[in-house]
Amino acid sequence: MAYDPDGQRIILFGGSDDTALLGDTWAYDGAAWTQLAPATSPSPRQLHAMVHDPRRRRVVLFGGQSGGQPVRDTWAFADGTWAEVVSTVQPPGGMGDLAFDAARGSVVRFAGGQMWELFDEWTPATSATAPGQCSGYGLTYDPLRRHTMLFGGQASVGINTACEPFAFAFVDDNFPVDACADEAVDSDDDGAFGCADPDCWGACTPTCPPQTSCDPAAPRCGDDACDPFLEDALLCPDDCS
Repeated sequence: MAYDPDGQRIILFGGSDDTALLGDTWAYDGAAWTQLAPATSPSPRQLHAMVHDPRRRRVVLFGGQSGGQPVRDTWAFADGTWAEVVSTVQPPGGMGDLAFDAARGSVVRFAGGQMWELFDEWTPATSATAPGQCSGYGLTYDPLRRHTMLFGGQASVGINTACEPFAFAFVDDNFPVDACADEAVDSDDDGAFGCADPDCWGACTPTCPPQTSCDPAAPRCGDDACDPFLEDALLCPDDCS
């Protein structure tokens, strides 16, 4: 399942009821579950991964398991229906998590011993170091430090110690990370500067993800107060210098 801030609801797909795999889509708005009736849907499956992509305003689903075999297709849920994301290459299937990397503007997945990222298509990402091959891991984006964090996982036998906490931060001249603290620099060349860049929410408004309603009194860069847990002199120099 994944939270969809556009519809302000949680989207759930598939799973198992102990007798068969499911291929239904449900939404939870905080008060009740509602079964949806999309025109198209992924095949029934379990153990798949889902995450919201705020850049493209869609919920992405990848992989899972069907009939005891890994599935490796990609689907996107937007405007009330599912659409398959056709890609020249796909990450290896199996159990594993997804995360949205706000600094890169891509959905990321670790599979086959390397990171993959989804823009319009999947692309393997080159990294000098990476965790060992594993499945069933947890993956999340740390907006404050602006990197993806992988934890845990399982090898073919027992727990894979090579998949202990591992931070993955993209460093690529073609996709520079924005200098969020500098109002005059647009490192990622997206036309937005400093805290006006949605990519900088982790540094500028760490308690307020994009497309969410937030407390105006919540800590943020530029509020003349330095929150010791969320801000420092590098991220918010005006508050913490």
